[in-house]
Amino acid sequence: AKFEIKDNNISVAVIETNLEGEAKISGLPVGVYTIKEITAPEGYALNDTTYVFEIKPDGSIIGTTNIPNNRISVTLYKKDAETGKLLQGAQFIVKDKDNKIVIDGITNENGEIVINKIAAGQYTLQEVAAPKGYDLNTKLYTFTVNEDGTVSGTTEIYNNKSDAPTEPTNPPAEDGKPNDDNKID
Repeated sequence: AKFEIKDNNISVAVIETNLEGEAKISGLPVGVYTIKEITAPEGYALNDTTYVFEIKPDGSIIGTTNIPNNRISVTLYKKDAETGKLLQGAQFIVKDKDNKIVIDGITNENGEIVINKIAAGQYTLQEVAAPKGYDLNTKLYTFTVNEDGTVSGTTEIYNNKSDAPTEPTNPPAEDGKPNDDNKID
């Protein structure tokens, strides 16, 4: 993550966190400062709250310097087109803007797939296997994950029930008797 530190609305530093999520700065004089996240770590929502901290003459710091982030998650749903019932067993593939597969998953007993820690960006959603008893939905859908973690676009896919398979029939001959010529062995 990257943070901007300001003194009286004037930028005095931009700092970036290390792999442990920590960022350090030295040399700031005694005073009151604001700190705001300007770039979130991948898979996390941008925290747009401005926090205030103060450096005291003894070097101690009071105020907020530990900035929380919330993971971005997206829930995909599979539903019956007629009843809206959530359906287990649909297989979805989600691809990013570079056509790289982000997830290949199957809806759970609640008819959902939850993607945790997904980066902001645009994605395509495709059903590749329908739940048992349902037709495959062949449409390609898109959704967008915004920097603030909100999601727009389609994250619910609906399926129609499959027509029940019919057994082949052996039509009768013209005289009404069974027609052995049309028998299927």
